[in-house]
Amino acid sequence: MARGKRTTIQQRTGQKLLPMVEFEDGSVYRAESAEMAARTRAGKLFEGREGDATV
Repeated sequence: MARGKRTTIQQRTGQKLLPMVEFEDGSVYRAESAEMAARTRAGKLFEGREGDATV
């Protein structure tokens, strides 16, 4: 995705940075790649996201 076309990402997360995961309920998770990978491998991707749009 071109940096100039990241308006939607910025609206959802407050940042233009990727990666980002959008969950079925519309909430999003944005972190650095290594942190996201570690959280996913640990089976914790879905933890702590209720009530926080950008866990």
